[in-house]
Amino acid sequence: VEVRDVVVGALELTRYIRVHTRKGKATSYYTLFLVLCLACVVVNLVAWQYYGAYRSIETCFRSVFFQIVGANFVLLLVVGTHACGESVAQERQSNTLEFQRITGMNPYVLALGKILGVPLVHYLLAVVGMPFTMLCVLSGGVSILGFVAAYLVLAASGLFFSSLSTLMSSFRREASSRGKTSSVVLVIMLLWMGPWFFMATIRGPWGSALLGRGANVLTCLLPFHSLYAVAQGDVSQYRVALFGVEINGVLMTLVLNLLLFLFFWAGTARRIGSDSRPV
Repeated sequence: VEVRDVVVGALELTRYIRVHTRKGKATSYYTLFLVLCLACVVVNLVAWQYYGAYRSIETCFRSVFFQIVGANFVLLLVVGTHACGESVAQERQSNTLEFQRITGMNPYVLALGKILGVPLVHYLLAVVGMPFTMLCVLSGGVSILGFVAAYLVLAASGLFFSSLSTLMSSFRREASSRGKTSSVVLVIMLLWMGPWFFMATIRGPWGSALLGRGANVLTCLLPFHSLYAVAQGDVSQYRVALFGVEINGVLMTLVLNLLLFLFFWAGTARRIGSDSRPV
């Protein structure tokens, strides 16, 4: 990758940063999420203080942490994934990818700019919610290691889903019509929920013998499972089984998601590169 390619990729990412940080529609998203986070804290505190919904303040803020970070997971992995699922197809439909024929920009850098830039607003929403989740840490509801682990899992899962959705978009010739659900999102949601059904089938004798009882490496592909495990206790206690060997669940989740991200990123770059070859 040449310096010129890095500059072009940085400009591509900068374009998305300007779109998602300027005043207007993007700002209203941040304000709304800020209000929702505040409402989440207030409602849970009222439920603890007046209705006895939680045994302690720590349990109350542990629930707040799971709800706020869980909302970030939904926004990034569903809404952000949908946006990535339209990105390349929209540019191909508007013939903006033809610009590569002239500039010869590196497709790997361009693909990375789209994977990081298109769902950027949802990463920024996670930053908006951090003061409230830090409050959960200060209250003793979640450990600082759990706080860091949860956001690392969020980022890694986001990279995996965004790269997969962008790759699928690169195979489409045109974007979805307004008002219609993108087939990309439907497929990704099936891939997301499918492991739950598969997990139910491996509880038999052969599944337990192969992957061990309880949580196993397949659960690392289920973002909410990792988030729940991190929020409920010590990160070092979260273990998954692979061929009978126990491995730290957070580490396995990060490695698995990042490897899949690299694979789909490379696939997206090859697809974009095939569109940009001179005729």
